Amino acid sequence: MSRGPGRIERTIRALMAANPDLAFTTDWLCCQLFVTSQEEKKHRISVLRAIHRIIAADPDWSLMRRHCCVLFNQADLQSYATACFIAHGFQPWVHRPWRSKDDPDQWPLEAIREKAREMIAKRSDIVERVREDWERHCAERRGDHARVAEIDNQ
Repeated sequence: MSRGPGRIERTIRALMAANPDLAFTTDWLCCQLFVTSQEEKKHRISVLRAIHRIIAADPDWSLMRRHCCVLFNQADLQSYATACFIAHGFQPWVHRPWRSKDDPDQWPLEAIREKAREMIAKRSDIVERVREDWERHCAERRGDHARVAEIDNQ
């Protein structure tokens, strides 16, 4: 019998609820959730298990896997575009610049949000490619089958 969501799942849900316009790498989440000098496989696995439970319960959130695993909100264009930038390696800050345990606030959420806005402004071509997928997801969630068919036929 389940005892409900654990500490990791509750913390990730709280982060997601407070920041629906952001995307989170599993590495970043591990740094936020575990106070250790070195992230281990067991940390990544526990974060991924929690993420999979969250995704099963909330279809707006999804996991993108390319260069790294990125949790993002499909219902928010900024989150979706940020996930694409991170997962496809467009961001130099993807590669763990926040790993410094001496300065855990090296990359606070507001800095990540600002960096995402900056990249979205610079790379509008990528945002336009992502926009169609985002619009299709939002139309599916609303039950707007005519709009989904229209997007598919384009």
